[in-house]
Amino acid sequence: NRLQRIGLPGSGKTTALQLLRSESKFSCLSFFDIRSYAHLPFKKQHKIQQDINLISGPTLVESACGLYVPKSIVIRLEVPTPTLYERLRLRDGFVDCDYISFLREQMIPHQYTITSSGDLPLLVKLLLELGD
Repeated sequence: NRLQRIGLPGSGKTTALQLLRSESKFSCLSFFDIRSYAHLPFKKQHKIQQDINLISGPTLVESACGLYVPKSIVIRLEVPTPTLYERLRLRDGFVDCDYISFLREQMIPHQYTITSSGDLPLLVKLLLELGD
């Protein structure tokens, strides 16, 4: 199973990841965060795809907008815009509305939407069970 979790900065992706990692029933799940590849120039970003393909077993790929991962199930973490902006203001000290709008437009299509980080463990559990 290949799952992707997408969400704008400040939507709660890191909080959701911490929830999943804290639960032993997700110990079989590999986690892949494309932010660890931010140092690569754009033309070498294909390395991300290669590394994802090397992972065997259930995998959760995390990014803001998503990327092409064949046969993956995409879960979007969506929070209300005022909540998102307030989180960004508290975390980063500013909000770049144009950047957030750009990222929102670049998101890949998703099959599922959740509105709370706490909903992710239940959905991932169900999807993993259905995939077996």
